[in-house]
Amino acid sequence: MKRKVGIIGLGYWGQNLLRNFMAATDVIACCDTDPAVLAKLKEKQPYFKLFGDVGEFLKDSKAEAVVIATPPDMHKELALSAIEAGAHVLVEKPLGISVKECDQIIEAAEKNNRIVMVDHTFVYHPAVQLLKDRIKSNEFGDLLYYDSVRVNFGKFQKTNVLWDLAPHDLSILQYFLDNKMPRAVSAVAATHLGVEGLCYITLTYDNGFVAHLHVNWMAPVKVRTIMVGGSKKMALYDDNQPAEKIKIYDKEIKRFEEKSDDVRIRYRVGDMVAPVVPDKEALANVVSEFSNCIENNRQPVSNASFGRNIVRILEAATESVKKQGLPIPLNI
Repeated sequence: MKRKVGIIGLGYWGQNLLRNFMAATDVIACCDTDPAVLAKLKEKQPYFKLFGDVGEFLKDSKAEAVVIATPPDMHKELALSAIEAGAHVLVEKPLGISVKECDQIIEAAEKNNRIVMVDHTFVYHPAVQLLKDRIKSNEFGDLLYYDSVRVNFGKFQKTNVLWDLAPHDLSILQYFLDNKMPRAVSAVAATHLGVEGLCYITLTYDNGFVAHLHVNWMAPVKVRTIMVGGSKKMALYDDNQPAEKIKIYDKEIKRFEEKSDDVRIRYRVGDMVAPVVPDKEALANVVSEFSNCIENNRQPVSNASFGRNIVRILEAATESVKKQGLPIPLNI
């Protein structure tokens, strides 16, 4: 069943969302404060209801679901207004700019029995979903570490690199760990051009698992890699590769003791396989998940609580940066 959808914000990402929602749902209204953007859209889609004012959009669009693709500092007010208007909501990441904002959105959604989903797109990437299935099936054994690198040459934003790039890898990490939170977060960052352009984040867990994220706007090349290490197998996910994005290595390291004072390490090296990754756009999966959750009244994978946890980690990392990398405990 197609839902009547309205979209707020028609910038770069809003246009991508609009394209995917048009392919799967009934887009009836769009809102943007830039008259030129609306004029251009009217030429292509003359039957859309177009609004330059959010208040008028929420009052007159009659949208059953609202997609919010605006700067993060607008997410809370727009989400609350849409929920109060009776709409289900899909919000571009991050859900809010603070845990307090996220809690307000969660409270409103529960009170009004509305679905709130956060567009953590990589959670719905076929390659990430494939890896999640392999992890869930215990193919990797016990997870030992997660190591990601997301760097490129620019583009500097109004926000810093931590809040811009780290949510991608944090969402993948949270997805792999079934939204389990770390025991503590530490982070260091450097400011060279008036804003923090590179950052290293480390997350530690009670079971010995550790995650390390490297994000950087000042790298000479674009790198998008994630390594996942388990007690049985290891994997490399390289999103820049046109093919063989995932490589799974049948490699294992075990410790054994021949005598009480003689500790040795045994290495086992097997085959590498590159499983076929389904060729489907992640945003199409986002749209499908959002629609399905509304139709069946179930919570999406990247629901509001999932989004809140990522904001909680980002807040802790921000605090750690201010304290020169001091680990910040997360009592959640």
